[in-house]
Amino acid sequence: MASVTIVVDGVPKAQPRVKACIRGSHAATYDPKTANDWKAIVALASRPHRPASPLAGPVLLHIAFYLPRPKRLCRKRDPSGPVWCTSRPDFDNLAKAVADVCTNEGWWRDDSQVVDSRTTKHYHAIGGRPGARITIEELQPAEEPAIESGDRGACLPRTGRATRRAGTEAEDLGPATILQGRGLGASPRRRTE
Repeated sequence: MASVTIVVDGVPKAQPRVKACIRGSHAATYDPKTANDWKAIVALASRPHRPASPLAGPVLLHIAFYLPRPKRLCRKRDPSGPVWCTSRPDFDNLAKAVADVCTNEGWWRDDSQVVDSRTTKHYHAIGGRPGARITIEELQPAEEPAIESGDRGACLPRTGRATRRAGTEAEDLGPATILQGRGLGASPRRRTE
């Protein structure tokens, strides 16, 4: 599948947290329905672009949210283009609402398939409208990791003890030897009581 970009018009809403309450003598939880209208708009906009079957591999999900621009940013001296939004709602809750819709609409089997995600939050441009631009792309499986090629230090930090090659045999260097070689101490610390 090639990259698909979906443009959604509407005021983005964050996925609310699950709430707890007491009903009679029992505790219960419920999901507030504050984002349902936004989710319905996203679902409607995404349906024509949806693949015939859910994506099976790793998925890239990039979302740019354009929130309603406050009047304080509509003056002549303010930039006319989109402006970064540094206030609520939180970007992760906005993205969660969109990811839930994509899962429910059959874009992929599970949210865990999203391996590359980027979310940005802006106030829309002057004269623009609030909404979102959602890009979904199925990624190809990664190449063989560098670890299997014998290059231990390429991807992961080294673990275990340091060694120094002396001819063909490896000599084990303990922590004290490494510190001495770097001029950080001649002997281990002594315990005082």
